[in-house]
Amino acid sequence: MTLRALLLVSALLIPSFAMAGENPKPDDLISVNLTSEGWVQAKAARVTVSVNAAVVGEKASSTRDTMIKAVGDLASKTEWRLTSFNRNQDQTGIEQWVAQFEARLPESELGGIQAKAKAASKTGMQIAVVSVDFSPTLAEFEAVRADIRKALMTQASKELENVNAAYPDRKFRISEISFGGAQPMIAPQMMRMKGRMAMMDAQVASAPAMEGVTNSMGGVETSQKIEMNANVTFAALAPIAAAAK
Repeated sequence: MTLRALLLVSALLIPSFAMAGENPKPDDLISVNLTSEGWVQAKAARVTVSVNAAVVGEKASSTRDTMIKAVGDLASKTEWRLTSFNRNQDQTGIEQWVAQFEARLPESELGGIQAKAKAASKTGMQIAVVSVDFSPTLAEFEAVRADIRKALMTQASKELENVNAAYPDRKFRISEISFGGAQPMIAPQMMRMKGRMAMMDAQVASAPAMEGVTNSMGGVETSQKIEMNANVTFAALAPIAAAAK
């Protein structure tokens, strides 16, 4: 290899070695954990109604419509959904139909619903309110979770301002936010209260279908607290060391 070629190869290799020693440094990171809470309240109760009917063969075609109409009359302004249906035939040839219907009813429409169910019952068909549950819907939970996330992001922005005020020459930015822990917080005394109410309702129930009723006497709207946390990471480019002279 000639001297000129050797010098050319050396000149090409020098920048590569220099660049290899100047790999970018990882960002400087600051992590904080933030917490916020919100309250979710059900706008309507989930009401479950059971219908037990004895069906003779020739009446089977009309019994289903009769059951649906009887349940619909308990609260005509809402949509009742058939959630379960079972049929069995005894040795006498009579079929026993057991159906459950569900609907969401505001508290204002719960008054007297037990009496309506009892009045709608007749020989061969018994109607009973199985449960009245004020647990919020999934959509209601998600709406509150979205509000909490907004609150946490606002907190994160304020924390970023504090970090940049402490290190004005670093220009930190939000690198990552991860949310977690968005679960309803149910107090133990509330759980015990629900248990006592279930026992009370079972004692006053007059029909077999009413056993284990929860809050059947016409519950009231209650709120559930949701707590959510966010882990926030702030990042800034690492300072470049001054070149040695």
